[in-house]
Amino acid sequence: MEQDKIFLDPNLTLSQTAQKIACPASQLTQVTSTQFGANFYSFVDQQRVRYARQLLLEKSDDRDYVSHAAVEAGFRSVERFARSFNREYDMTPAEFHHKFQGQ
Repeated sequence: MEQDKIFLDPNLTLSQTAQKIACPASQLTQVTSTQFGANFYSFVDQQRVRYARQLLLEKSDDRDYVSHAAVEAGFRSVERFARSFNREYDMTPAEFHHKFQGQ
C-alpha cells in the first residue's frame, strides 16, 4: 500500500485492492483489522492523512493548500479529510499547516 501509494486513488475499493494484491477481500479486511486496528477504509484514510501531513509541512502561500493536499492525498471531499486529519492529529489541517509549515 505504501510502496505503490495506491491509497492516492480516490476511487480505491476493497475489492480492487484485494484483486491487485491477489488475496480475498475477506482476508484483506481481516489483516487491516488485526494488524492495524481499523477497517479497510479507515486504514486507507490513515494512509492518506499521513501523506497529506507531509504536504502540509511544506511552505505555501496558496490559500487553497488544504483543499489541494486533500485532493492530492486521494480524498474525495475536504470535509472527510478534515475529520480524518483531526481524528489522527487532534487539530485541523489548517491549524497543523499554520503551526508547522516550513519545518
